[in-house]
Amino acid sequence: MLAAEITGCGDPARTIRIVEDAPMPRPRVGELLVRVEASSVNPLDCRRRRGYGRTVLGVMGAGRIPYIPGRDCVGVVEAIGPAVRRFRPGDRVWAAQSPARPGTQAAYVVVPATDAAPAPTSLSAIEAAAVPYAALSAWSALVGRGGLGPGRSAGKRVAILGAAGGIGTIAIQLAVAWGAKVAATCRGAGAVAALQALGADPVLDSGQGDPCLRLAGYDVVLDTIGGETTTRALRMVRPGGRLVTLITPVLPLTDRLGLPAGLAASAACGLADRVRAGITGGRRLVWAFVRPDGRVLGTLAEMADRGELRPLVAEIYPLARLAEAHARWEAGGVIGKIVIEVSPGGRATRPG
Repeated sequence: MLAAEITGCGDPARTIRIVEDAPMPRPRVGELLVRVEASSVNPLDCRRRRGYGRTVLGVMGAGRIPYIPGRDCVGVVEAIGPAVRRFRPGDRVWAAQSPARPGTQAAYVVVPATDAAPAPTSLSAIEAAAVPYAALSAWSALVGRGGLGPGRSAGKRVAILGAAGGIGTIAIQLAVAWGAKVAATCRGAGAVAALQALGADPVLDSGQGDPCLRLAGYDVVLDTIGGETTTRALRMVRPGGRLVTLITPVLPLTDRLGLPAGLAASAACGLADRVRAGITGGRRLVWAFVRPDGRVLGTLAEMADRGELRPLVAEIYPLARLAEAHARWEAGGVIGKIVIEVSPGGRATRPG
């Protein structure tokens, strides 16, 4: 079958190839075989292509080269494995795929049925492909670690740092839909205008000064940047509030120090972060990790069909130009998501 493959570590032009003879996957118990219409460029794939996370992913059984990239997809169920009751061939679904499993940038992919949900009827395949992994990341941070969600967010003050990417643009819309007052940071006038259109107010351009010095008193701050930003962002959190970061030291430290020493160093970093937060007024600093979840994707599909979730598609590339798409993401300045059209017609196809 047609598929993209990562063949090593380095620049996308050298390490991404398109093959026509990749093995055709077969669904096992509890799995779906999905004919992929569209996927998206995920930052994890771009960083992994340069060696990021190789230690932990190797332990998870995902360290082999070559491998198929892609962490989410929209497509049509081609076949089902034993014990699948919820889906039938012909159903359009969307799904996110664990990094431990083969990626989605191929003509066909096998996904656990529990990690898939019916795709929203209001979005084309191209539009929908911009959502699953980014939205699950935002959900993990805001709901799982931030304590927000329907019925728990009205009147809350939420700030999202580095909000112009896929996670940030979805996080803004989730928090707004739940009744929160949302501030955001980004870089560039175009990004500011895009985030304002999603309902964020205020939106601060980080190129015009440190936003962490100008925003304060927030119940939840979502950090998608990491590094020194995480430390500075603590001052934005009200006493008793939470700073949730999606950028943790676990993978970089295990890559540099090896698994045992890296995990120990990560635990020490986590303890230091909690101590630092605790001595600054009872604030909490917590790490968020994403995992596939079909139930959450079902809720997100309902939100999209109610008009509460509008994906921002920055650019569309065919699968044959995946290397260019990776290079475009690495160049920076992407607002929303870069989408990969795997099968022709995905940009115009809406079910129903």
